[in-house]
Amino acid sequence: MTAPSGPGDSSEQPSTVRTAFVVWVGALGLYLVGQILAVLFPPSAADYATYVASLHLPPAQQAQVLRTVSSLSGGAALFGLIVTALIVIPGVWIGLRMRAGVGWARIVTLVGAGLGILNGLGSGLPALVSTLPTPAGGAVAVVQVITGLLLVGYLVLLFRPASTRYFTAVSGRS
Repeated sequence: MTAPSGPGDSSEQPSTVRTAFVVWVGALGLYLVGQILAVLFPPSAADYATYVASLHLPPAQQAQVLRTVSSLSGGAALFGLIVTALIVIPGVWIGLRMRAGVGWARIVTLVGAGLGILNGLGSGLPALVSTLPTPAGGAVAVVQVITGLLLVGYLVLLFRPASTRYFTAVSGRS
């Protein structure tokens, strides 16, 4: 918390900014948990076989689809963990900058939250009702939806009047 320079100084960090930071880090943490669950508990070969059989493809095409899924699974999991690290690690640092009142960090987290909402709700909700096999028995989809909803709350907190006054006051001091 920055030291106020006088009574009612708007550069004092409001609770909305502190809470937004906690929500931001919580959403990043949930995203990480979801990705780890997806790697540790991917859909089984039997899950994919059942799904592919439900498509009523000719047997040769079913076998090809299952071979393709099997060959891509390991690489996709590793790639997903790398992308997750590239999002979470800088995301925490940028969140710390946002909490300090840095304007560009507020914008970057706004964009990140928007993308996270699209990802969380755009892929989590359909996965809950889809017949496609899902990692961890659907738990990852639930985590995605919760993450998306947390990020909506983050944006609300980030643009509350007290938060806006704080960012304006801090940018005025620089």
